[in-house]
Amino acid sequence: MGARRVEVPLLHGLPNPMIGNTGDLYTSLASFLCPEDCSEPLHCSVTGEHRSKPLSRILMNLSGPFESKVIHSHQLGQGGGGFRLERLLNLTKELKERKDKEQLILAGTACRCHGVTSALSFRHRGQREDFNSTTSTSRSGKIWKENARKSIKM
Repeated sequence: MGARRVEVPLLHGLPNPMIGNTGDLYTSLASFLCPEDCSEPLHCSVTGEHRSKPLSRILMNLSGPFESKVIHSHQLGQGGGGFRLERLLNLTKELKERKDKEQLILAGTACRCHGVTSALSFRHRGQREDFNSTTSTSRSGKIWKENARKSIKM
């Protein structure tokens, strides 16, 4: 496809965000460790809180200088989730056929409560990639991650 992975841009208002070591964004509606046998009910099995909008839909509806693509995952067994291969193949086909090759793609998987998002760029390596107009293009490693954590806290 000619895509390469880049750091996820700063996204405000997401629940319990955390930037991983590889620049991926992890989000969760829970601020605690969930039980492995959670069935993703409409009401949290720990807090009883109503989950009116699944995290997968929240991530799909993100807006910005990017297009957000999310594959909804389902629990396959205790502590493990997944999705149908067909969904991944469809997403790959969709990305290959898209018209705007310059737009950043946020690609992720998420269930009702937890998600991981990666950013894909189709720009040539020499092109400038400033997807965060409010941040420096020299964002790197620890400094960027610390700033990102501060700016996306709820």
